[in-house]
Amino acid sequence: MTRLPGLVSALAVADNREQATLDHIARVIREAGMIPTTKRGVGASSMTAREAALLLIGANASEAPKDAATAAEYYRLLLGRNYHRVGDLEGIYARIDEAANFGDAIEVLISGVPEIVASLAGYIDDAYGESHTTEQLGELKRLLLHGELAGVEVVFSKPFPFATIRIVCWPAGQQQVQYEWRYFVNAELLNDYPRVFNGGSDRKVSVTIGLPTLLSLYRALNPEADEVEDAMPHSEAASAADRAYAAIQEMCGRTERGAK
Repeated sequence: MTRLPGLVSALAVADNREQATLDHIARVIREAGMIPTTKRGVGASSMTAREAALLLIGANASEAPKDAATAAEYYRLLLGRNYHRVGDLEGIYARIDEAANFGDAIEVLISGVPEIVASLAGYIDDAYGESHTTEQLGELKRLLLHGELAGVEVVFSKPFPFATIRIVCWPAGQQQVQYEWRYFVNAELLNDYPRVFNGGSDRKVSVTIGLPTLLSLYRALNPEADEVEDAMPHSEAASAADRAYAAIQEMCGRTERGAK
């Protein structure tokens, strides 16, 4: 398992900000008690998907590093609702739907990266299998790891907390949303939200991260795991994702073939 510096470095791989900025964000979240604080070196706490989710939320939902802990605390409590799906929710997508809040859903996403990749790789087989060789399909699947052809979108809207998780594909260059969850403020907590979220600004901003970020965090948490791209065609996650990707196959696969 990785320590906090390793988690920050993993986030920096897919983030265009200076690592010093991300180090600052991580320190603010840790000093707020949201990430375990222990001695340095071999005795330092190992990170889990929970800490990775808090770091990811704090880094993307805050307007400034000093607000990272506040953003992580309040965004993780957002309540979700499934707004769109093309079929039954299975596997990883069912677990996202069952998550108690946005923070838990992000934990599911990070922990479930292999299953997501396997599901999207199944879409590639269906959408491109009739017109591409096995080698070409392998190259197309590797594009998934860079956020191309199909993927995940996690959108942080601010200043007032709102978030979205989408599973998408782009047949013929047109985005199609397969699954979408939207996360709202719990009305019972509305009066407790600090002024940093409701200061009256009319400037609305959204930040979107995707599979490359989730993949980098997963790898940091699972350094001994087989490479995701090598496991795509035959991994255990692939069999677990078979039913999950069936709905993607139904819409995106057929649309892609019809567009050729």
